[in-house]
Amino acid sequence: LYGWSAAEAIGRPITFLWPPEQLDDVELVGPIAAGERVVDHEIVGLRRDGSRVHISLTLWPLFDESGAINGYGSLATDIGERLATRRLQESLTARLEASNAELEQFAAVASHDLREPLRKIRSFGSLLTTRYAAELPAEGAAYVERMSAAAERMETLIDGVLDLSRATGPDTHFEHVSLDTIALEVLADLQVQVADTGAHLDVTGLPELEADAIQMRQLLQNLIANALKFTRPGVVPEITVRGALEHGVVELTVADNGIGFEERHAERIFGPFQRLHGRAEYPGTGLGLALCRRVAERHGGSIVAHSTPGVGTSFLVTLPVAQPLADAA
Repeated sequence: LYGWSAAEAIGRPITFLWPPEQLDDVELVGPIAAGERVVDHEIVGLRRDGSRVHISLTLWPLFDESGAINGYGSLATDIGERLATRRLQESLTARLEASNAELEQFAAVASHDLREPLRKIRSFGSLLTTRYAAELPAEGAAYVERMSAAAERMETLIDGVLDLSRATGPDTHFEHVSLDTIALEVLADLQVQVADTGAHLDVTGLPELEADAIQMRQLLQNLIANALKFTRPGVVPEITVRGALEHGVVELTVADNGIGFEERHAERIFGPFQRLHGRAEYPGTGLGLALCRRVAERHGGSIVAHSTPGVGTSFLVTLPVAQPLADAA
């Protein structure tokens, strides 16, 4: 590993294998003298030819018959390749974060620039139907109505793309949040849809965790809104939201008795703009579940779906309770 022969090395102090700036490294001395093991301690070794090698050391004390420490055993591993991989990962991560930040900025600017002409389309459409209602034939009024509806859908789509880009960005703000509180806020926002469908909602046992509160709200709102949308005619919607906490992991389940879908589509539905039904049947952008997956993954978690046609759908979101970089509450 160092390039020395046994004859050249035996009898010399171990420090001859260390570069000068590392001679004062006492991290190894204290634990060994106290009878402890040192595991995976990274140092730089000095080779015979003057080059340097990155090493991981595992050390353990050796005892004589009286129990006194009289030496130590050592396992040295060349970790140059591991460090090169780590540096490459750090570089790629930094580039990815920079790219995500640029994409988020682009999405924000693009959404602003796209909204202005859409607002004008909707505004002039409204003027046509109010000021010139008597002069517009029925067919013309229908065209204006379709134009305004298309502009409204486009604005909704822009909002969805912007939300999706933000969920991928590096600025997730982790804090201590209560899923119970967030669920109550979501249900208040969806009050009209709940009343229109006559749905029965049962939301209980949602735990607290470290998360981005805004993204958790987006997650719950999209899943519950989905359950309110894909209902079966003549069947009272039953929606249950449950939370379980075990071994540092939150399992959040949103289940319904809606139309369901074939299990072979269980992965496809999380793709952006993926729809299993026509817009005329069930309105939407096809971005809601893609956003849910981004939010779950941004929190170090996952989301899966299980469904049976004509019976219902269940979404299982798994999230860690603690985030490594969570802000102090």
